[in-house]
Amino acid sequence: MASQNPKNSRRKGKSSSAGPKLNVNRCPDDMSLEDWQRALRRHIAAKETFGVQSPASEGDPFIVHSPKSGRSYRVEYFGAASPLNRCECMDFKTSRLGTCKHIEAVSLDKGGRHARRDYAAPAHTSVYVDYVDGRKVKIRRGTAAPDAIIPLISTLFDDDGVIRDMETDPSGFIREARRLDPGFEWETDAMNLLIETRDRCRRRRIIAGKYAGSYFDGLLRTTLHPYQADGVRFAFAGGRTINADEMGLGKTVQAIATAELLRREGMIESVIIICPTSLKYQWLAEIRRFTDSP
Repeated sequence: MASQNPKNSRRKGKSSSAGPKLNVNRCPDDMSLEDWQRALRRHIAAKETFGVQSPASEGDPFIVHSPKSGRSYRVEYFGAASPLNRCECMDFKTSRLGTCKHIEAVSLDKGGRHARRDYAAPAHTSVYVDYVDGRKVKIRRGTAAPDAIIPLISTLFDDDGVIRDMETDPSGFIREARRLDPGFEWETDAMNLLIETRDRCRRRRIIAGKYAGSYFDGLLRTTLHPYQADGVRFAFAGGRTINADEMGLGKTVQAIATAELLRREGMIESVIIICPTSLKYQWLAEIRRFTDSP
């Protein structure tokens, strides 16, 4: 034992903190898919060397730096497996697991110093996106917020803290909430989700009202086939879409028609087309063929 290589010793110690070795391609029989995915993130956090910067003052987030990507992430951490834990990384926002490798890195930092401590719930009220529950805008009352904020909260949010109307204008609510609780915050991702939803609903109303059975005559210098008109309606209403029609069915003209319709309705001014260099002049020719747009 005295001749044991120190390098190997450190590696073994790190592996033990990561827990039992996990197969990244197969879920163990005795684990649920969710627990397996959470365990994989803990394993990555234990193996990689993340830099964890503690909050400068109470209420500030942790900053987790990843040497591998060179990026830093803000992490709100309130104890192991706390439903209040949050990270701004894309994995946290899409996995619906309530954790990510950056949150797990905070939990494991310096031999579990943070993992052994449950941080107090936020002092101030905030509106945020619950990504675990399928991207819902929710409110979290702060521990220092006065009771007077309760009736205000009930004007926009239900008993579970979920916003009732995603098309609401929250400006009046925000002003009053900040008067009652000066530290109140409507988080950026929650506002962006509200705006995104409002825009999507607006587009759907336009399609259902003005273009329900339209072939968009006059929009292009051609008449669209029924399936192409359906594609334009779908893309306009969805905002973010993939057109997976077979080759030769006119995906290019549908894309051009969608852009022209968005421009007609005052929703865009310009378009970026990303394509292989060999197709640039084909796109240019199609745009000139079907539209008067530069």
